[in-house]
Amino acid sequence: TEGEGESILLNVSSPVIDALDLDGNKATFEKGKKNDEIVVRGKFGRKSTLKIRFHADVSKTLMGLYLAKAVDGSEMLTTQFESTGARMAFPCVDDPSWKAVFRLRVKVDDGLDVISNMPPEKVESLKGKKNFVFQDTPRMSTYLLYLGIGKFETRSGKYNGKDVYLSGL
Repeated sequence: TEGEGESILLNVSSPVIDALDLDGNKATFEKGKKNDEIVVRGKFGRKSTLKIRFHADVSKTLMGLYLAKAVDGSEMLTTQFESTGARMAFPCVDDPSWKAVFRLRVKVDDGLDVISNMPPEKVESLKGKKNFVFQDTPRMSTYLLYLGIGKFETRSGKYNGKDVYLSGL
């Protein structure tokens, strides 16, 4: 966050918050005025870091993080956040006019791949699991964030000097 204050309003509609850490200290939250809002309480400095540990179910609709099935029966977890569906997958300021930098860390079973807006910074294998840590995104709206988990085939190349990736089931 940037700015100073004692609270921040976040959107959250499905995820359950397990813990909040604000600049290394425990933070608290309460329900906001709307069903899909919480108010996080704590001492926010000029630049603060809020870490949120949470869990959520896979959406049963085609919004948020949901299970998609291909014609051949293969499955993948994928996201559809436009324009305010990110709150179904994770606590956030889910307003297209607000921007943030995202750094995803995702743990999956071996044999699965993870794709996102940015390439992985590192991938670690640990006891039948893989940990993906992705590079920071540019500042962007939550609805632009993408996460895909499945068994992908990926091709890469260059276009105008930029790395380009194409992934599919």
